[in-house]
Parts: sequence; C-alpha cells; structure tokens
Amino acid sequence: MISSKQKIETVVENIKNIMSVNNIDIQTVEEPKSDEEFEFDQPVLPINPMSSSSSSSIKQTKSKFIIEDYNPKTTTSNKNLYEYSPPTTVYQSNDALQSSTVSSKELDRIHKLATRFVPVFVFRSDEKAFPIAINDLTLKDTTVFASNTDNVALRAAPTVQFLTENSNIKQNSTLLWSEKSLHQKYDPSTCFVHYCYTAPQYSPSGLTLLQYFLEYRVNDAFKCCGCCPCEVGFHQGDLEHISIYIDEKDEKIGPIIDRVYFSAHSNAQGQWKKRPEIEYYDEKQQRIVAYIARGSHAFYPTGGTQWRVFGVANDICAKGVGSEDSIVWNVQPNQMIEADENNPLWMKYPGYMGYPDNCRTPVNSSWWKRERGTQVSAFKRFFGCFKPIFGWCGPDLPYHEPI
Repeated sequence: MISSKQKIETVVENIKNIMSVNNIDIQTVEEPKSDEEFEFDQPVLPINPMSSSSSSSIKQTKSKFIIEDYNPKTTTSNKNLYEYSPPTTVYQSNDALQSSTVSSKELDRIHKLATRFVPVFVFRSDEKAFPIAINDLTLKDTTVFASNTDNVALRAAPTVQFLTENSNIKQNSTLLWSEKSLHQKYDPSTCFVHYCYTAPQYSPSGLTLLQYFLEYRVNDAFKCCGCCPCEVGFHQGDLEHISIYIDEKDEKIGPIIDRVYFSAHSNAQGQWKKRPEIEYYDEKQQRIVAYIARGSHAFYPTGGTQWRVFGVANDICAKGVGSEDSIVWNVQPNQMIEADENNPLWMKYPGYMGYPDNCRTPVNSSWWKRERGTQVSAFKRFFGCFKPIFGWCGPDLPYHEPI
C-alpha cells in the first residue's frame, strides 16, 4: 500500500521530469523571514497624528517599512519587487465623457469648448511646486500607507492600478511623496490641468459648467507676517480648482462666460466674479487670468498681495501678467486631461492625497460637478471671518449658483 507521502513524492518527481524535458529552469525558493523588511528613502507618518506626543509635521527620514502585500512564497527574489517601468508617454488622453449616450462629435465639441475657456494661469516666479498628472511616472517617488494614523506602508512606488484596485486601499489610506520629489523647476511640458464638464440640463443654473483643477505634490509653508522665522501651513497633497459657468443659450452670440468661482483654501475663502469683473488674457476668446498664490496655490482674480488674518497669513501672487515676478502658463491642448468619475483611473482612488491636510481626489470633493463655494469679501478675509479660523461670520452670496 502506497502512503500519501509516497504519492506526493511521486507527483513532485514527475513534475521535475516534465520541467527538465522542456528545459525549464528549476530554482529553489528560499523561505525568507516573515515580515521581510526593505529600506526606502520615503516619508514617514507620525504613529498617531491625533495624540499630543506625535510630531507636528511629517518626518522625511530614511526608515524601514514592512511591506504587507509581499508574498515570499510566490517571489523568488526581491530584486525586481519595486522596479519601475515608465510609460511610453507621460500624458495619455482619456475619453472621460465617453458613453453610449455621448457621441464622438459631442466629445469633440466639449474638448474644443474646454480648450477655448481654459484659464491662463499666472504663478509667482519663486514658486517651487507646479501641477502634475497622476500616473505611474509621478507615483514612482511615493509610498501608500494603510491609513493616516500609522506608519504601515502598503507599497512603495505604487501603480495607479494598485491604488484603485487593491483591496487593502481604504478611505483612510494615505499617499505621500518622498521629500526629494516635492519641488521642481517650472517646465510647461510636465504641467497639466484636468477639466470636467457638466451639461446645462444637469446644472441647477441651467448653464454649462467647466471645472479646471490642478493637483500638486505639496502646499508649502509660509512665514507668519512674511518675515517671522515661524513657518506654518505645510502639507503634502494640494488640490485647487476654478469653476466657469458658460451661457450657451444664444446661438447667435455663441458661448459666453456668465460667472467664475476662484477657489482659495478649499471653498471657504473663494470669490465669485461676474463676466464684467474678470481680468482677461484674451477678451475676444474669453481666456480669463487666474493668479496662483505662491506656495498655497490659492486662486485669485487679481494679482499682488492678498491680505489674510490681520496680515499674518497673506497670500502672495504675481503683480500682473508679464510682470518681473510672474510665470505665465498659457495652457496648450496637449496639457489638458479630461476627467470624470472613472477617468483617468486615479480618480477612483478612495484615500487621501497627502498629509496632514487629508486632501481628497476631485470626485470626493464637495465642489465636484456643482460649485458650492462661498463668497468671502476682502474685509472678512483680512479679519479672518471665514471657516475654520475664527468661526463663521456669515458668507456673502451675491453670485451663488441657485440651489
């Protein structure tokens, strides 16, 4: 009588013979220690950001991380575990609005509309972080953590597919960039703006809504009062948007801007502007100018210093288009990426983009497909009468979208 052990040995021997005949190399997999550790030059989250003993800022140090999804039984070597193969192109167009109800002709019309009305963005010349596209190339310097309350790393250099399809990625998962990748010089070939479209029939105002949003690796710290050595406001992950309502009702006149919302520090300090109040780069084509504050990337309809909280936390923008302290980004069509709930793929990522501000993806933001931003006057902005600084002093709502 053949024992079970002998049967197994016979099967294994037969498999080896078959592999040998077919010239298949047989490698013995050495069982590594459990919880194998690897070293990466990646950021570390405080163990518990909510505790009084935790660090007040993110520590950017070289540390060891336990890679939870590493399976030693199926990996013969850790040499290629984190090898990165960049895509053939940085930018890949997505038919974000493509569905059975939207024709290719309509998609082409929407893209032309978005291209026509895309703002001209004006950065400060001393800006250190510029908008990016989220893809495998820009994720190569990141680490995704299990949550924003511990330092358990799920993977270094995750792919977009991993962020959106892995079962370990939850709503409190947190994506962080390495310190060395946070800043870069201005290069328009690596800058991208995303946009989404909402048709008039789905907008309470009956107007077409185009929303343009910029994704940054970091929101830089600023010095209190502009000179104090104390720096505040730093956080990884920064998402800023601008909403343009377009009136397409008069076919003879054609599409024209009705009003624009310039978001600043989420939707708590933004400004609504009607068509006559807006600065234009090209008034005939209605290309508006959007000033971007240094470091915070808040949008403003005018340049110069934007006074906030008694002058302690001012936003500094370029003085004007073409001024010595300005960088003018005149967006080109190949720098624009269509977006909806499913495209590009990173839009489906459920977690946080950075820490400690806990920035969400656009589809998980309150302004997505319907602007809900409040109007804050210069007076209230100076005295800090906005959420969440000194409570809520009541918004000014002269140009709010009808609800």
